[in-house]
Amino acid sequence: QDVDWRYFMEHIQIAEILRSRSSVIRNADPFHRPVFAHKGGPSIGSSVDWTYARCQDFLGTSCYPAWSPTREWDDAHATDGKEFDRVESLGAEIWSGVALVFDYIRSCNPDGNPVWAAEFQGGPVSTGLHWGRTPSAFDIRRWMLTAVGCGVTAISFWVTRAEIMAFETNGFSLLDSVGDETERLSQAGKIGRALASYPDLFGVPNLSRPEVAIGINGWKWAVCDEMEGAAEHLEYSTRGWHRLFWEAGVPVDFIDVDRPEEVDVERYRLLIIPFPLSISESVVERIKRFAHDGGTVVSEAPIGRLDEHAVARRGELSAAATELFGARHNSLQMVREPEGGKRWMPDERGWGEYADSLRLKGVGALAGTSIQAHVYVETLSCTTASPILRWGDRVAVCINS
Repeated sequence: QDVDWRYFMEHIQIAEILRSRSSVIRNADPFHRPVFAHKGGPSIGSSVDWTYARCQDFLGTSCYPAWSPTREWDDAHATDGKEFDRVESLGAEIWSGVALVFDYIRSCNPDGNPVWAAEFQGGPVSTGLHWGRTPSAFDIRRWMLTAVGCGVTAISFWVTRAEIMAFETNGFSLLDSVGDETERLSQAGKIGRALASYPDLFGVPNLSRPEVAIGINGWKWAVCDEMEGAAEHLEYSTRGWHRLFWEAGVPVDFIDVDRPEEVDVERYRLLIIPFPLSISESVVERIKRFAHDGGTVVSEAPIGRLDEHAVARRGELSAAATELFGARHNSLQMVREPEGGKRWMPDERGWGEYADSLRLKGVGALAGTSIQAHVYVETLSCTTASPILRWGDRVAVCINS
């Protein structure tokens, strides 16, 4: 009931409120201008942004690259009083703080819609007396050009003159609390004028369609958000796949697999399914059609252990997924973190619950390779599939044609 209620509130109740407000604004406007909504940031791992983007003309987002660009489990995240590494921090700002944010917001908007950076960081993050780094002209340039490279069609800075409200006092602005010029304001203006000179190129959504899609869906998020740690694993895995392709220079879209028109081999060649703990049979059937039409599907484990209403499946694997991937479920075991780490794993309740930290060994097409196992390992019995990664003599990853 909690899962169904959460899905109802996010995708039906709040959506209806947004549509109603949009209608009131639109009907009161004699100029019939577009109406858009703005979020503080995308909900990585959830499809709620796809719902919200369809409640008015389009959806925008804030972008504060230097405000918490790392998450608690990230390698670059500093804890226990340690100092952040400069290079890792700047990399996190560009990837997690800008590229991931706008790839997600661009993807959730219907094709052809504008992509607005509705609040773009113009100055130091300020919360109370906690004063952040003042962005340099170099920072402004990196942030703006990365955003444009991810399909942003409009950038609206927050704010011109330093903030006066207590919680964010004297922060965020392109100008300081006094004076009429700063290097960051000059840089933003310079880039803005250059972009505005080519509105047909930079002012409209015209990015080429990526060949890779990362699939998310609303029911899976609703289930994971009710289970201890599961939502964090879903978000972390979704971010991790994006980071992998971003570092390889491969553009990606995020798609909502609950929407039939998005799972289309004419649009994408490769579909990634992160942390599919909960998934409906109808969605897996949709993914099967994508594969049968010539697409490649890469799914993490365990696919469809729960249905979309959080009810366990007998056999501990989706029936449609058993056919799609040519394998049956054998076992699932949690795995300790490497080198005695303690970031994402809960405490064991007693002896023998966790496997020691381990690496899966490649066979067949992946012979000679290995990969670190994180969080859990599902073992499989292949029917039509072939093993490509093993845990000792057990199959952990397979490939099916």
